[in-house]
Amino acid sequence: MPKNKNALLRYYYLDKLLKEGEHYSFEEILDRLNDFLDERGFEPVSERTLRDDFKYLRDQLNVPLKYERSKDYYHYDKPGYSLFHNELSEEAVEAIYKATDILEPFRHLPVTNHLFKILKSATRFDEKELTYIVFPFLMLDHNPHYQGLEWMDDLYLAMENNQKVFIDYDSFDGDWDFDSVVRPYFLKEYNNRWFLIGKVEKAEEPFWTIPLDRIHSIKILDESFDPYEKETIVQMFDEVIGATYIKEEPLTKIVLLVRKPGADYVRTKPLHPSQKIEKVLDEGIILSIRVRKNYELLQAILQYVPNIKIIEPIDLHWELIKMLEEGLKFMKNE
Repeated sequence: MPKNKNALLRYYYLDKLLKEGEHYSFEEILDRLNDFLDERGFEPVSERTLRDDFKYLRDQLNVPLKYERSKDYYHYDKPGYSLFHNELSEEAVEAIYKATDILEPFRHLPVTNHLFKILKSATRFDEKELTYIVFPFLMLDHNPHYQGLEWMDDLYLAMENNQKVFIDYDSFDGDWDFDSVVRPYFLKEYNNRWFLIGKVEKAEEPFWTIPLDRIHSIKILDESFDPYEKETIVQMFDEVIGATYIKEEPLTKIVLLVRKPGADYVRTKPLHPSQKIEKVLDEGIILSIRVRKNYELLQAILQYVPNIKIIEPIDLHWELIKMLEEGLKFMKNE
């Protein structure tokens, strides 16, 4: 099978070369292809790679590529054939190649999925072939098997048009089950999970955080809502880590002592955009963040144990100690 690197660009150029009606030998095609790649800053390919490309085009994509042995040249054995259904420019193919490489980890998102559909419609590649050819470079942390991704398209469409949706939802503990009309404001991802932030109309709270994996069904309604009502909600989530906003918790300055090697990690990957380095010590750093307390805040701090200590507020300090003591007790009992 062909090497992934630059495969789509190679196929684009080979298709352009072969559909021109000219007849080229293998050596001529290899030279022209490597000139094409060199002009764009890519490494040349070997004879073996080109032969693998030809084999893949013929055997996997059913390209009518024919070799005339007596005259030693290659050509399409079908007038007017092209691997690409539509007339895409070289710049368009290269842009799509780079964009899809970056966006592959987010393939489950509606906008990204639409881009892949465009690319599929512009070529003769199927879904599996596109994945193999185009997306070898980036591996971002995501969960393609996350239960709830099937609601993405409907929710995105509803949010785009400011339409209400009817949602049937079951919580894990059964305390927050509902089937109600919801105004979908925005989607938020945290720790490989997706949450809908929206207004449940029969609830008194200004908004709810609804995990997508606990939604049973969604129906888009022919009812709209004022899009400006969500602006304040979006700004409120700048004040928290994660996807849980507890209105009763005040916006608080959290001061932390982080010793090395944890200090190096938290310095380069801030806990929150509000993070400030208050003091640099020989053993580490003292930093501060301004957030509202929630469970995700404690999770973020716990990941740096035993190299982190809460300096203030003192009640959060003792809350974390209690969590650690209960966890240690549970582990020892096991």
